[in-house]
Amino acid sequence: MESRHPAWAAEWLAQWTSAGPALEAERRARLAGLTGEQAAAAVSAVLDLATMVLPHPERRATSGLVEQQALFAKARRTGAR
Repeated sequence: MESRHPAWAAEWLAQWTSAGPALEAERRARLAGLTGEQAAAAVSAVLDLATMVLPHPERRATSGLVEQQALFAKARRTGAR
């Protein structure tokens, strides 16, 4: 049976699988080395980024689901597709 994956895929997967524990140890060491001030600044930066990407609450009153369901119901009533 022929593989659907390129020849290099197994080697790539093995490399990342073996690197995973070392990368996790590095991440934990860096987090443990943060001061309270650095951690607070990092959290603040992430939250600032989220407010730039996510819409402000006053811009969006609903998720749109109610409007979507109303459109579907209207389409069913009128027989539109």
